[in-house]
Amino acid sequence: MTSGEPVLLWLLGAYFVGILVLGSLFSRKITTLAGFFLADRKLTTLPVAFTFAASWFGAGSMLAGMNEINHKGLSGLWDIALPSVVTCVLITLFLARPVARQTSLSQPETVEKYYGKLGRYLLSFAILMAVTALLGSQLVAAGKIYETTLGLDLITTTFLITSMVVLYGMLGGYLAVVVTDVIQLVFMASGLVILLLFCLSTYPSLSLESVFSAIEIQRPASFWSLDEHLIRNICLMLSFVMGWVIAPEMWQRMSSTQNETMAFRSAALASGFIFTLFGLVAVVGVLSVGVVPESDRVLVDLAFQMNHPFWTALVIAGVTSAIASTMDSSINVGSLTLTRDLYQTLVHPQAGAKELIWISRLGTLVVVLPAVYLALTFQDILHVLWISADIYASTMFVPIIGLLYLKHPGRWSGLLAMVFGGVMVILSALNQYEILQMPSFWPESPYSTLAGVAMSALGFAIGYFGFYKPKVL
Repeated sequence: MTSGEPVLLWLLGAYFVGILVLGSLFSRKITTLAGFFLADRKLTTLPVAFTFAASWFGAGSMLAGMNEINHKGLSGLWDIALPSVVTCVLITLFLARPVARQTSLSQPETVEKYYGKLGRYLLSFAILMAVTALLGSQLVAAGKIYETTLGLDLITTTFLITSMVVLYGMLGGYLAVVVTDVIQLVFMASGLVILLLFCLSTYPSLSLESVFSAIEIQRPASFWSLDEHLIRNICLMLSFVMGWVIAPEMWQRMSSTQNETMAFRSAALASGFIFTLFGLVAVVGVLSVGVVPESDRVLVDLAFQMNHPFWTALVIAGVTSAIASTMDSSINVGSLTLTRDLYQTLVHPQAGAKELIWISRLGTLVVVLPAVYLALTFQDILHVLWISADIYASTMFVPIIGLLYLKHPGRWSGLLAMVFGGVMVILSALNQYEILQMPSFWPESPYSTLAGVAMSALGFAIGYFGFYKPKVL
């Protein structure tokens, strides 16, 4: 056991106990599905902004984001940082208010109003697949962190993190998620600030000349370029943006505010938080080249170079917060889909409030099981994140934007858009994993996502102009 491990264990233990206590406190206040999943739509601007930013800024943002910038330089911003900032700005400007106007409890329930029950079920299936991928990416990150810091294997780490998040999610629902996200965002920001100060302390002076000189020794001149592999990077960014901008986690947060104005302000404030957090990641990623020039685990290596185990523990706690804050949001959304959109509509439409709350808590556990398998199978955080974005973008982007901005999009429009896009996702996955051999011209990732969106748009257009006859003014 290293000198920092006891402090880390105590801090993480206190963190786990604290959020479980919070979950148990809120469990007594939940009497309806709206309470379990939307906090009865009573949240104000600040808590929604905190939970929005915390759920968005996951482990991939800290670990993979820092690694990419350390290795690639400014072009590493295309992978997670730029898509995240652009997406949050687009949500603020174009989606926060329209989503807050919706009165449905879930995103698939809103879809049913426009595209029928089949649309609701198709979207529910897409959400569960995407949530599985997103949860899997966080578990992969947890495995990488705790294998390095505490010597825990992936199975043990997966069990510990999953149990902790599932327990407080089962007890307190969305309100527990919001309250713990506030604490977790503080941990994340603190960890990044500590890393920044440590990196700065390792340079002989704080001048730009000193930084440039240290980096020039380790990296080529292209380190400072944003246009390396420009076309591919733009396509990658677009695939993430189109997937994330209509993600059900965003929808849930905008729906939990009291009104449209609060939704807009929450999204705007969250965008500021996200920009600041990614700014810290970018600066630390650049500065880390002079400290850990050859590393595939930049954040961890920086943390363990610090001269006091308490600071190391705080940084690792910050990563844990990033993992938990993204997991709890996805689990809650997945449970909402299982309970509201599948169980209540297909199994027991007359279910009472107590039964639905019980099913919601059970769903909190069930939704993580396939994610555990995914985490044990794939070890690339960015790749698993891309799977989630690919599913959302190809199947959901076009029909969701259609129902928000077209008065009468037509039932067949959304159905065909989801089917066409979903077929592309399945075929691309089969091709990528060599289960099915597609023609040589078949696009690889990230171009396959754009192809999926294009096919989804084609399906929407066929449904809109072929089956529904909009009135011409």
